[in-house]
Amino acid sequence: MSTKDIAPVWPGCEKDTAPSKDCFNKMLNQHIKKNFKYPKNSKGEVVRGRTVLAFCIDEEGKIKDIKAEGPHKEINEEAIRITKLFPQMKPGIRGGNPVSINYKMPFNF
Repeated sequence: MSTKDIAPVWPGCEKDTAPSKDCFNKMLNQHIKKNFKYPKNSKGEVVRGRTVLAFCIDEEGKIKDIKAEGPHKEINEEAIRITKLFPQMKPGIRGGNPVSINYKMPFNF
């Protein structure tokens, strides 16, 4: 008997009929739109740009190891701030056991 790998589940996606990856991405994007505040530089100008966000959803469904890499320090810091606000999730499953899953994704702000 083979067991299927299951990705982490964002709260609210547990009973979604669409593939959980679609619901996860939808909820992630809604979270970012709701919580992201365009940072300002030392001159008070709004900073826009791109960052690559990396994080892990551990075997308890908690977010950890958050990193952001991009040319604008302010954008990176804001991306990390809103990632820390992610809700606890249902962890990913491999072989019937909870596992840590690493994510890496680009964002344009």
